[in-house]
Amino acid sequence: MSVNIVQRALNQIRQNYDVRVSGGFNAIPFKSFPKLTKLLPGVVKGSQTIITANSGVGKTQLCKRMYVLDPIEFVLGIDDPSILDLKIHYFALEESAEEFINSLIINKIYLDYGKIYSPDDLMSRHADHTLSEDDLKIIQIVASEIENKYLPYLDLVDTIDNPTGIYMYLRDYSKENGTHYYTKLKEDSGELISHIDYEKLTKPEREIWKYSHYVPNNPNKYEIVVVDHVSLLQGERGGDVMQSIQKWSSEYSRKQITKHWKYASVLVQQQAADQEKQQYTFKGTSIESKLEPSLDGLGDNKKTQRDALVVIGLFAPDRYEITNHRGYDISRMKDHYRSMKILKNRYGPSHKRLALYYNGAVNVFAELPETIASYDDYLNQMK
Repeated sequence: MSVNIVQRALNQIRQNYDVRVSGGFNAIPFKSFPKLTKLLPGVVKGSQTIITANSGVGKTQLCKRMYVLDPIEFVLGIDDPSILDLKIHYFALEESAEEFINSLIINKIYLDYGKIYSPDDLMSRHADHTLSEDDLKIIQIVASEIENKYLPYLDLVDTIDNPTGIYMYLRDYSKENGTHYYTKLKEDSGELISHIDYEKLTKPEREIWKYSHYVPNNPNKYEIVVVDHVSLLQGERGGDVMQSIQKWSSEYSRKQITKHWKYASVLVQQQAADQEKQQYTFKGTSIESKLEPSLDGLGDNKKTQRDALVVIGLFAPDRYEITNHRGYDISRMKDHYRSMKILKNRYGPSHKRLALYYNGAVNVFAELPETIASYDDYLNQMK
């Protein structure tokens, strides 16, 4: 058995080598974060990631940038589409599907036209401001591009909010796009049956089979599953939020979706409310480290960190009136500054930080330079 395990490991190493030599990819790099990609390879098959922050800091925006927009834009930039395919299954528990699409429209209008629209602007909610005909033309152009270029890679679901419902939805999808195999218990014959045959078996017949592996129809396709955010998962059979999060994180996401199917799973998880309370030294100085996201500060269920291979925290010092953070002048950057910290990383070093420019109105992130000579010039350049 050990020889077979070693051989399987060697086969995977060789297979990944062959993919790169032939021009393929073993991870989808984070297009907007070149420094981060040196620490994390990008979106990796079979990975489970947590993005965490306090409320209103931008964890959903960061998730959209890293696991929706960057992967789609990377795939769109590849000349040979057979090298890399993609499907993102985004379970929006907080936003409606329309609100999600509106956020993509706002982001793309800013990037393509340099115009900033808030969600209220887009919906003409202000009494003293209504979209013009020219605005509507731009919105139509951008919306059409999102529909034709982005939506083929995006499976947006806003009607399922319980762990088992999400799992069964993905299970049905996996059957249509690959094959699940089972093998007989206590036998070395290597006999396998597919998921279709397995489901035709009676319950006593199923007890002599165990799950073996999953084979996708397209080995070059990346499947990304996002649940945003897990604290909004509904309870099942009398269970509470903590149990629902555990069921999704461990039983479904880690043990099935990532381990066996090799989908990449992303959990957006809020920090606990107590994490937002400022603490002070005896001199009255705020203890910044107590405010930053941590593994221990994960809200509603801290055990999710055990399942995750990567945990990324996002921090906004301006909301605590911190004027300087790790050498950056927050009094000048204000809410345009974010600190990203890798809290856990099975692929490389942890506890690494990246300083980010952030524009929450249009969901734009950019890695900051090591030093900024003129904050006014830099901020004007980013507008």
